[in-house]
Amino acid sequence: MADRFEEHGSELEQPLAIARDIKKLYVKLLSEKENLTIAQFLSSNSEFRHVVRRAFIVEKFPYSEIQDNTIGKRYCSY
Repeated sequence: MADRFEEHGSELEQPLAIARDIKKLYVKLLSEKENLTIAQFLSSNSEFRHVVRRAFIVEKFPYSEIQDNTIGKRYCSY
């Protein structure tokens, strides 16, 4: 695995804890009005933009996400 502080491409970096972020988005959505559009929701909850973007990506490209728990203590890179 590379050292992120020594490699180029940090501007392309995506958060690795997407399952955790999806859970936070889900909990937040439960407390919101049901008739909000995505644009309305994101205008007041911009911290979820990356999560919504990745949800749209995975809808079209189901293998676009890593299929492992990359933040788990037992994560093993082969």
